[in-house]
Amino acid sequence: MDQRVRVGVGRGKGVELNYQIYGNGPNKVLFVMGLGCPLGNWKMQIDAFRVSPDGPINERFQLCAFDNRGTGRSTVRLGRYTTDMMARDALDLLSSHKIHPDAPSGGMISQKMTLMTMESKDLPRIESLTLASTHYGGPYSSIPKEGRQLSRKKIFAFTKKRKTDLSLRGLMSKSYLSDPAKYESAAKFLMETGSSSPHYRGLLSQLHAINGHSLSDVELKKMSEMGVPIGIICGSEDVLVDTRNSDALNDILHPSQYVIIRADEVGVGHANHLERPEEFNRAMIRNILRAGERSSL
Repeated sequence: MDQRVRVGVGRGKGVELNYQIYGNGPNKVLFVMGLGCPLGNWKMQIDAFRVSPDGPINERFQLCAFDNRGTGRSTVRLGRYTTDMMARDALDLLSSHKIHPDAPSGGMISQKMTLMTMESKDLPRIESLTLASTHYGGPYSSIPKEGRQLSRKKIFAFTKKRKTDLSLRGLMSKSYLSDPAKYESAAKFLMETGSSSPHYRGLLSQLHAINGHSLSDVELKKMSEMGVPIGIICGSEDVLVDTRNSDALNDILHPSQYVIIRADEVGVGHANHLERPEEFNRAMIRNILRAGERSSL
C-alpha cells in the first residue's frame, strides 16, 4: 500500500515521497530506483524477497521501495537535483532503520547515502551495500553514444508506444528484445509500472543529478574500508552505463562479490534485474545475508 512522507524540510522546499513497506523481518532492505523509474520497477525483486522458494512468506526481510523526487507519485518539481539531495531524501525516509541500499542506476544515490552515514553518528549504520549498473563519476561516467541518442529521443517522444520502445532499447539487450514474446512481456511490464512514461520535468531534473555525480578518491577509499559486504552487479551489454565503471569500482572497492550477468554467451542490458531477475536476485540476497541476521528494529 502506498504511503507518503514529507522529506527535505529545512533543505529548501520540502517534497513528499511515495513509498511502500513489506514485511517486518530482521534484514532491512532499501530499494533505491534509478533515472526516471518508479518503485514498481522493483516488482520482481520484491516478489522474490517476499516469498521463499518453497512457497510461504519469507520472514527474513523487511523491504522498502520508494519513488525518488521527480518520479512516480512523489513530488515532481523542476530543479537542479543532485545525488546528495536525493540521498538525504532517502535518509529522511528511513532514518530510524538499519538499511541495505540497493539499486540499479540508483547506485549513485546509495553511494552518497553510504558516505553520509559514515560521517554522522546520528544516522543508521549501513550493514551491506549493493551497487548495480552504476558509476562513481570516473573516466567512464559519460553515457555511451547509443544511450545518449536513445535518451534524447525519449525526451521528445509523444506516444506511449514510442516511449516504451525507446525505454526498452535503453534497458534491455538486443538479443532479449529480438524475441517477440519477451519484447511484449517487457513492454507490458514497463507500461503497467509507469516506467515507460516518466515525468518530463522530473526526468530533466534527475539527469542534472546524474551528470553532476562524482566521488573523490578520499570518499572512495572510505567506502572501501567501511568493513561491510559490498556487492557490484552489472549487465554485460549496458548502453546507459559503461560496464567499465563496474570494473573500476571492483578494482577500487574490493567488493565481496562482483557479478557480470550474461545469458548463454549473449549480452544482458542495463536493467539486468528485469532481464535476468533470478541471477540478479540471488546475487543481491547473497550479499545482504553476508551481513548476518539482524534483530528487528
